[in-house]
Amino acid sequence: MKLPKTILIFDDDEDILDLCSIILSQKTYLVKTFLNVTNILERAREIKPDIIFIDNKIPDIGGAS
Repeated sequence: MKLPKTILIFDDDEDILDLCSIILSQKTYLVKTFLNVTNILERAREIKPDIIFIDNKIPDIGGAS
């Protein structure tokens, strides 16, 4: 049996995180969401996601940094 792909999503908007989680979970992805980017590298190393989505305008780092 194939394991589901894991997606990490970092966004400071809880509604966006909820919506993304609902949609992607229905497509059998394992979704982990975070409201900030605190310890982002540690989280990525621990969870070992297949993909990471980061809001471009999240405080402190953002996806465009």
